[in-house]
Amino acid sequence: MNVDTLKSNPEQFPTSKEAIRWTENSPNSKLSEIKNKLDANKSNENIQKLQELIKGQEYRRFQKEI
Repeated sequence: MNVDTLKSNPEQFPTSKEAIRWTENSPNSKLSEIKNKLDANKSNENIQKLQELIKGQEYRRFQKEI
């Protein structure tokens, strides 16, 4: 794309905010890929925390029974 094309037809090209939004929402974009990985890591961390809490509760319950 050259500058003359952009100057002659500016309405044909997205604004930077629109372009960023399109990039973020595109399922194939690198940004959405990174975002999905971060979301997956976050949910894995939450699952691990829940498992640790459950283990702790089971241990305390076991201690009470003894």
